[in-house]
Amino acid sequence: MFLGFALTMLVLKREASMVDPGTYWHVVVGDKILDEGTLPRTDWLTFPFAGQFWVPQQWLGEVIMAITHRLAGFDGLLLMMVTALGMMVTLFFHRLRACGLSIIVAMVCIFLTVGFSAYHFLIRPIIFTMLAMTWMFKLILDFENQRISIARMTAWLIPLGIIWTNIHGGVLAGIVTLWLAIGGWCLAAIIRFPTPIRTWADVGKLVAMGVAFTLTPLVNPLGFDLFKPWVAIMGSKVLPKYVIEHSPLNLFKDSFHLGIFCFGLFYTFMLISVKRIRPKVSWVIPLVWFALTIKSIRQGPLFASMGILAMADFLPWTHWYARLKTAGPWFIRPDDAPPIPPMGWRVWVIPGLFVALCAGLQMAKVPVPVIGSGWIVEPSGVYPVEMLPQLKELNDRSPDGTPIFNDSDFGGYLSYHLPRLRIFMDDRYELCGDEWLENYAQMLFKEPERFDGYANQWPFQHAIIDRKGKLRKYLDQHANWEIVQESDCAAWFTRKAKPDSGVEK
Repeated sequence: MFLGFALTMLVLKREASMVDPGTYWHVVVGDKILDEGTLPRTDWLTFPFAGQFWVPQQWLGEVIMAITHRLAGFDGLLLMMVTALGMMVTLFFHRLRACGLSIIVAMVCIFLTVGFSAYHFLIRPIIFTMLAMTWMFKLILDFENQRISIARMTAWLIPLGIIWTNIHGGVLAGIVTLWLAIGGWCLAAIIRFPTPIRTWADVGKLVAMGVAFTLTPLVNPLGFDLFKPWVAIMGSKVLPKYVIEHSPLNLFKDSFHLGIFCFGLFYTFMLISVKRIRPKVSWVIPLVWFALTIKSIRQGPLFASMGILAMADFLPWTHWYARLKTAGPWFIRPDDAPPIPPMGWRVWVIPGLFVALCAGLQMAKVPVPVIGSGWIVEPSGVYPVEMLPQLKELNDRSPDGTPIFNDSDFGGYLSYHLPRLRIFMDDRYELCGDEWLENYAQMLFKEPERFDGYANQWPFQHAIIDRKGKLRKYLDQHANWEIVQESDCAAWFTRKAKPDSGVEK
């Protein structure tokens, strides 16, 4: 299963994995940490916010990305992403097979689950949150089914929480999920529903585990500064309006929104169809994440991964399972079929050899299609790839810190390729804040003349903007700006005359 999925993703995500501009600046930040041996506390990539407070909240993920990039380039980063996702899919497949589904039905379920989540399959630290949440929910299911003890669960969760904290802020989702489970088990014990709690000692151990896991975010080199970006992002009222991944679920937005909503309805329907047993707490938790997904589509992949694992747990108790069983082995494995063995280390031998082969080819710069070096492609429809040679010439002849105006979607790309220039902004929205983002969005979508305010305040001579936006039309007719070059997605304008005044870089 791993090999088929990995090869498919390496082909399908050759370009699509690079469409998030954060991929680039995560590498840039990781490189800075490696070069200087310390974590930055102020911004150095933009000119409007130069010297302003900013911390790399995902510093460990960025360091891992930077090391991988140094060894194997963006091909290595794609392989790392595919490996993490492949581990998740392998777990899904094993659980679905173990519950009795045939190979064909299990693969169809995985295909749909992956399809519902694919919009988040990007080279970013959030991939670790998907993997960590999947593993955490597996532990919750295993404990509820008495396959592991509280001690073993704790032994997994505490180190996971520490690593998770320093890679991505999604550890907060893990904290919420764990307390939903602990609180649910305690409530189930009171109302006499299925629960793994047997004694008051169990309650004490679970609460202690929950408190310990909740405190793991304190184990970080940034101290309480780590939490400031988390608060800014979660408390933003503007991000859901303009940033797709933070927006509420919209059935008319695209197929991913519709797909994850349909999966939520299907999950609810299947859970309602459970017979002969009272629902377990772990089966209800995905419904909470479905509700959170409706509020923010960003949570969709977390809901999908928890949902598929929970369904594998309760499917044998549904009346639909019994009906499919009578339809033959195409749907449900026969009763006399050999049991599916537990997932042991042997399951990972072939995947490990495959990943090692790919990594070896990439580090040796061997240009083998799909699995070797030079496979990944920077998407020209997303970034100004065609302009890059001329932009690099501009970078080489410009003094360090030269400002350049840019569309926020190009920020990470420009920071990576043009290290001597300071960009206008990127998608680190915790840096700019709600008021700035609102003004910027108004300029893009309604009032392009606001650009003049930026141009008067800062002495940038070049602007790389969206080729088809309102700002492009405005600058086409502007007396002080002229077009230099166009690409599939961007337009490059230069100022005709030097600005009369400006602030320091």
